[in-house]
Amino acid sequence: MKACLIHCRLMRAVAVGMDPDEAANKNARGQLVGYGCEAHESKVRARGERMAEKRKHKAAAKEEFKRRKTSV
Repeated sequence: MKACLIHCRLMRAVAVGMDPDEAANKNARGQLVGYGCEAHESKVRARGERMAEKRKHKAAAKEEFKRRKTSV
């Protein structure tokens, strides 16, 4: 999926008038976020949200473990 998303972002950036070389350079640095098609961008957002939720739960579990360890 990642290669398809990169290609999608590059093609849409060029389609809106960006120079192909400039678009390729920005794409290599990850600066074309949001230029992909809605389906790809929504997948990226959803994955980011899932990962954020996982980090939140992991931090909460770590705090709960510390709390239990100190109360015993």
